[in-house]
Amino acid sequence: MSQNDTSRQTLADVISAVLQANLSDLQRRDQVSAVRTVARLLGAPPEAIPANIPLLRRRLEELSPGAAGVSPGRWANIRSLFGKALNQIRTLQPGRSLAPI
Repeated sequence: MSQNDTSRQTLADVISAVLQANLSDLQRRDQVSAVRTVARLLGAPPEAIPANIPLLRRRLEELSPGAAGVSPGRWANIRSLFGKALNQIRTLQPGRSLAPI
């Protein structure tokens, strides 16, 4: 499965991508932990949760720090790290501007 085909990828694929990414051990550990935490909160194993970013965003908005059993600060960190992990499989869209930076 290529990195450009996210339609059939799951959170398990996100974990694999994070483990293969050029990250420090700490970054790798924290991002994998965030993905596993999100999967646990969504009530399914990572292999069963599609890496559909709009759907995941909506489902995470339905959760609260209290429901997750964590402080608001920790919840913000989990969401941030989860987003960084998702970036490992997300294809970047080119910008509109043709002007050099």
